[in-house]
Amino acid sequence: MQSHAKDLRSFLKILDERWPGEVLRVDTRGKAFDIAACDAAAFLAKLKSSGKRPLTLFRGFKTLSGKTWQGELLFSELATLRKQVAALDLDGEVKFQDLAQEFSRRNRLTQKPIKIPAAEAPVHHTVLTGSRMSLFDLPVYRKDEFDPKPGWLCAVGVGREPDSGRYNLSWHRLHVHSPEHASARINPRHLMEYMNRYRAKGYDKMPVAFALGHHPAFEVAAGSNCAWGVDEYEFAGGLLDSPVRVTSSATLGEEFLIPADAEIVLEGMIDFRKKEICGP
Repeated sequence: MQSHAKDLRSFLKILDERWPGEVLRVDTRGKAFDIAACDAAAFLAKLKSSGKRPLTLFRGFKTLSGKTWQGELLFSELATLRKQVAALDLDGEVKFQDLAQEFSRRNRLTQKPIKIPAAEAPVHHTVLTGSRMSLFDLPVYRKDEFDPKPGWLCAVGVGREPDSGRYNLSWHRLHVHSPEHASARINPRHLMEYMNRYRAKGYDKMPVAFALGHHPAFEVAAGSNCAWGVDEYEFAGGLLDSPVRVTSSATLGEEFLIPADAEIVLEGMIDFRKKEICGP
């Protein structure tokens, strides 16, 4: 069993050590830079037009609340073959065919997650609840002029089936409406089925967590298809070739497990009584 966690930081360390040219860090402090006004997207489009697609980390920009973001905001973590190779821990200049074969092999594997105490979980290093928590303090962004305001968060949703306890991981866009409210786009797959099962039990809300920032293989697992009955923490462990570390949530109860090595986890409730436009 692997002794160290596979997370976003371990992935960045591999890139920095092997292929430092694959990583670009952009310090926006002192510059007229606004991620909610599409500035990050414009910067990335300019890079792409010049034939460059580095993993890009923006830092020092202001959030919707006017505070300086203390972390970094990542884009394009899998935009080149080298970064995809690093995400699967392969060595050297690997050809696409070899990468595809390794992905296919791992896609058929599962590894059970490992639960660790909250006190040891990096995600619990800082916990904000109630009035201390504001979506406007997060890096809400827009990618083009037609995106709705004030902007988006895009995250891996974590849902728990109420009877079997099976976990689902799936990508969702969150249209931020206010400091405490966002609408989530939920398509008719696992998470919507979980909503239906909660409704059938008489609930008008469902607990959910949204993870922002994790190892790219974890993120790819959340966007991949697996068998209906497979727990997706186990599926992600197969793709990572390492068990996903999980821990109890801060606000959704001891039984609701969140990714222990995610950079940020938003915990909340999906309200079945309300529907919002989530887009365009």
